Amino acid sequence: MKTISWNNRGLGNPMAIRALLWLLHVENPSLVFLMETRLKEQEMFNLKFQCDMNHVFVVECSGQRKERAGGITLIWKYNIQSRNLKDRVGKQPGESREFNTFSNLRTPGLEMEDVRRLGENLKEYMGSTVKAEIKHLEEHLKDD
Repeated sequence: MKTISWNNRGLGNPMAIRALLWLLHVENPSLVFLMETRLKEQEMFNLKFQCDMNHVFVVECSGQRKERAGGITLIWKYNIQSRNLKDRVGKQPGESREFNTFSNLRTPGLEMEDVRRLGENLKEYMGSTVKAEIKHLEEHLKDD
């Protein structure tokens, strides 16, 4: 399974969207994690169709117009069937660690435990913006 994780610093202009579509065409990933999208939920849902992906999970950006900040999105295709996604990460070449992320991406709802586990496993590998987005996501799921 091929995955892409991209801090794109905003998908609000046509050049950024063309770059994303080109990357998806060339790499043909099964799963894409986008950070700093600066898009509202409906805008990301619309982009999902352009990306030829089947599923999307969005934490929309905050702010309006030029003040937009944050936003994370996970988009994936139907061909992901694994009950446990695993990946290896490492700060140095040759140094890696395996971790589990979501327990089942085909499930419509994302469980609180999945978000907590993702945050714990990735804590040392992500910047403060992504940490804040995951905290926002946890708070959003508590309200549901």
